[in-house]
Amino acid sequence: MEDKTVVDLEQDLEINEYYNQQKSKEKKSRQIKKRNVEEEKTSLKFENHSTPTHLKRKRSHLYLKQEEEDGDSQEDDYNQDKKIKQEAIMQKKKPQSWTKEEDAMLLELIHKHGFKASIIRDEMGKKRGLSSYVSRWEVLKKKALV
Repeated sequence: MEDKTVVDLEQDLEINEYYNQQKSKEKKSRQIKKRNVEEEKTSLKFENHSTPTHLKRKRSHLYLKQEEEDGDSQEDDYNQDKKIKQEAIMQKKKPQSWTKEEDAMLLELIHKHGFKASIIRDEMGKKRGLSSYVSRWEVLKKKALV
């Protein structure tokens, strides 16, 4: 075997350094590509601005579970509010029956003014809506025919 000269050894070192540099560049390039791919994945994830469906379901289940534990259900609150409103409306809108005096006054005002419901309502004290006077007039006409 021949002994390698200093020049040969220097060339071998240069070749090895070049080889190592190339390997290092390739490794860095792969790392950069990998990082770019990961960044693209995360940017795509956030572009949508949407939570995946399976996470939404899980989250809603947790809220329902928490409401059950707390005993405060929004549905119960809604139903209770609805019931209170309905009771208030029922108390406010109790139908009033017509008295004989009111019937007589209605007939008198119709003969005096014709059937002008707004004038009749004003004369009778605005206790009822206009449609109530019209309806009662229809009832009285039917009674008169019988």
